[in-house]
Amino acid sequence: MNAKTFSEEMGLFYESQGLTRMTGRIIGWLLISDPPEQTMDEIVKGLKVSKSSVSSATSLLTKLDMIERKSIPGKRKDVYLIKYNQAESILTRNIQVTKEYKNLVENGLKSLDRKQFRLTRLEELDELLEFIEIGLIDLLNKWHSKKNMVNIVENSG
Repeated sequence: MNAKTFSEEMGLFYESQGLTRMTGRIIGWLLISDPPEQTMDEIVKGLKVSKSSVSSATSLLTKLDMIERKSIPGKRKDVYLIKYNQAESILTRNIQVTKEYKNLVENGLKSLDRKQFRLTRLEELDELLEFIEIGLIDLLNKWHSKKNMVNIVENSG
């Protein structure tokens, strides 16, 4: 598989998750590019796409906290790179979204009249969200433990 194919497959994956294909292509490119910091012009050249589409996609990815835009001393142009802890950020954001959704469901359970509405589905959703939240937090804690163990092993050798 070449870089273009990999980036295109990432584009299709992210498109299937509700983002644009270009956002996925850029993520794919930034995951494998050398150097990992890429100017907009380098992304445009690497992916063979328009500057306007890269501009829109990098703006969205920056807002979603999936990539970061940096100014490097001595360089005239900003660079983009994958956030160091991108996967962790996604997991943390999913925990926050789950909590917000759970709060909305809990408010509905507290305020809706049980005589007027059948709340069984809402109660089941509340239980599921609780399960997901606990699971995501546990997963994040396990990830932190694993990272710390890897750092200990790498630093001891």
